[in-house]
Amino acid sequence: MAGFFSVRKNGQIAVAEILEKDSKDVILNFKNLDFISSLVLAGMVYLLKLTKDKGGKLKLCELRDKVKEVFRVTDLDKVFEIYPTESEALKSFD
Repeated sequence: MAGFFSVRKNGQIAVAEILEKDSKDVILNFKNLDFISSLVLAGMVYLLKLTKDKGGKLKLCELRDKVKEVFRVTDLDKVFEIYPTESEALKSFD
């Protein structure tokens, strides 16, 4: 499991596959994810609400084609900010 989840901070931005409690801005990096279930999608919508409630933003990056297609088909690509790379997601906070 250690290879699937990691948390690291860049200033006040949590770059993570999971929400770091003391950060309001979060980037979810999907580079190691080949499949996404409806349960995970529901959790992400909840995470989006949590970050917005804290006055923060949730951004996604490095989605593989199959995962990107799920976001497109469900119209969640219009709900979430999605970036090709983690560095582009980080820069978007400036």
